Amino acid sequence: MEDGQPVKVFAIEYGGEPYCRINGTVASKKEISEIFQPIGLTPELLKKIGFQSNGEREELTFLISSTDYLAYSQLNKTFQLNGGWLPKSPAFVHQFQNMFLALKGEELEIQSL
Repeated sequence: MEDGQPVKVFAIEYGGEPYCRINGTVASKKEISEIFQPIGLTPELLKKIGFQSNGEREELTFLISSTDYLAYSQLNKTFQLNGGWLPKSPAFVHQFQNMFLALKGEELEIQSL
């Protein structure tokens, strides 16, 4: 948020040079990395998304469909899909949003961080 307003960021690559447009202002990838810091995934945030505690185990689960589920190990901060470990687990909200969209086919909505 900037002055209480959402910040709109578009990232594109032009001529091999990555840059972003923030609220209409063009900035390089380096400038963006100095402005924004990624938001880390936490068990609290995953619970806000809809993950549920799985008894005494250090695991949170989320039902994607009637047959598919995601599990998050709080111990080693990794995800499983239907019991199989993901080769690379998302560590930040923006990475999880991409995975969520790919698996569920809908945008992730988080009311408040």
